[in-house]
This record gives sequence, structure tokens and C-alpha cells, in this order.
Amino acid sequence: MSNDGIRWQAAARVEKFSPDQAAFAVRRSGLIEPKALMLRKLCGAPEEGITERDGNILVTAGLNNTTELIIGSGGISLDQAHTIAGVGASTGNDAAIGDTALADDNGANAYYQNVDSGSNPSQSNGVITATCTFTGSNANFDWNEWCLAVTSGSITAGTHLSAMATPSPTMINHKMYSSGLGTKSSGASWVLTSTITLA
Repeated sequence: MSNDGIRWQAAARVEKFSPDQAAFAVRRSGLIEPKALMLRKLCGAPEEGITERDGNILVTAGLNNTTELIIGSGGISLDQAHTIAGVGASTGNDAAIGDTALADDNGANAYYQNVDSGSNPSQSNGVITATCTFTGSNANFDWNEWCLAVTSGSITAGTHLSAMATPSPTMINHKMYSSGLGTKSSGASWVLTSTITLA
């Protein structure tokens, strides 16, 4: 007897718009912090390149949230108002299912914020896509880990996941790399697009 299984496949894509491009987008758009759509429209290809990495694990808290949603007993949807993206500087291959925050949580080398506005995250045929723009003054460190989290409360960006909202956010997934996503400098705007495929 065999059982069918569902595979959790996740990946990260980082578009790295340089400080010059970010400043240009501010001038042209009149926005204080242009997000991904505006950066792409005004700047074209990111001058600092694009980095893509595969892999990410569904942590226990994220699994519980997902199964609660399936049976209608609670859980929090990954909608725009309640979804958080986080990046941190810790390296390694040791993200674990029991993780509840980034390894650099509550330190200078971690940063979490609400995902970009609009129809985001989105889903199509089993693929969930979440986009988050980290602008010039935020997350300026080595990017070696990332996560998504959810909360039913109002989100305040910061370095400590559990302090971002009431009730405390729930981590959904986590990935750490020995070879990271790059080093973000002050003034640059980097766009993290994370995808989760259930197949």
C-alpha cells in the first residue's frame, strides 16, 4: 500500500536595485519608498543583479496554522494585511522545524515587515507568491536567511518577530543558507519574492 504525498517546495528571488536606482525611483514617482512594481517600471533591470536560491522548510507552527485553516478550526490566512516577510544574517544549513523566528531575531541583523500592498500574496495552481520590498534604510546587512510569518494583529516593522503585533506572529517557514542572497547596502532597495509550491 502506498500513500500519496504533498511536497513543500520553496524558493527565494532577490532583485537588487542600487542606491542610485532607488533614488531615481523616489524622484520620478514622488513616493517616499517606491515598492517592487514601481521600481521595476521606472528602473528596469536591477543594477546589482538578481539572486535566486531554492529551499525552505515548513516549521511546526506553520504546519499547525495551515492544518487549522484546512479544517476551519482557526489559523490565519496569508493575506496582505497579515503576512510578514523577514530576512536575517545568520548563515548555515540548520533551519529546523521547531524554529519560531529567524536565528538573528531581536538583533541588528534581522528585519521583518509587512509584505507589499495589493493582491499579495497571491496563489495560482498550488503556487503561493509573496513580494516584499526592503527600502534604503532597512535590512542593510548580509541576507543569509528568510521567512514568512502571519499575525491577526496590526503589523509594526522591526527586528523582533514576537513584538511586531498582538497576538505575536506565527512563523510559517524558514531557510538559512551557507551561501547567502547578498549584502544589502544603505540606500539600496531589494525586492524579496518568495514562492511556495505545494505539489
